[in-house]
Amino acid sequence: MRIFVTGTDTGVGKTFVCAHYMNQWGSEHPAYYKPLQTGSPSIAEAEDVLAIKRLTHHAFDNEVNGGLCLKAPLSPYQAALAENLSLNPTQILDDLNKQIAMHETLVVEGAGGLLVPITQDYFMLDLIEQSGLPVVLVTRPQLGTLNHTLLSLRALQSREVPILGFIMNQFPATPNQAEADSVAMIESLSGVKCLEVIPSNSLCAKINLSEVTP
Repeated sequence: MRIFVTGTDTGVGKTFVCAHYMNQWGSEHPAYYKPLQTGSPSIAEAEDVLAIKRLTHHAFDNEVNGGLCLKAPLSPYQAALAENLSLNPTQILDDLNKQIAMHETLVVEGAGGLLVPITQDYFMLDLIEQSGLPVVLVTRPQLGTLNHTLLSLRALQSREVPILGFIMNQFPATPNQAEADSVAMIESLSGVKCLEVIPSNSLCAKINLSEVTP
């Protein structure tokens, strides 16, 4: 099994969901790969890579890999501009395809949401589509999620990207009406199933490395 985990935006819990799948698939020796990481001087110090190692208790150290790393905590395109770099989508896709070919079980994590720019005319959605991997979309229950989630699902559907389903993260213990209705409403309006609802008091809500035991 190989999947691409993306989200409606930044900070929805994509990294935890990646670790969650890796722990579930432990007997199959899963690998993790993040094609683009921003906000860190190196992959070895990248927050998402460190989070994966801690959340999987270092069980998959040899299979946790990253691609390009950019220093500024911005979109890949903006971060590259800040470093006077020009990102090459063909090379990024080639590197991803190498990981796909190397691993029977692979979790790929995107950066931000679907329309995060990698170059001026190449977006995360383009990389996902060209990878050919099925997608898990991570989203939130708060007011506004219908718009954000449905827009993301429609964008994927318009490219005929296979969608395994969505995961509703940060679900409150006492939801209001909008939150309580969000899962069923998204399923009804999109035809895409909810794979899991994760409560707000779990580590998935927002990874805090200081609270994660190595």
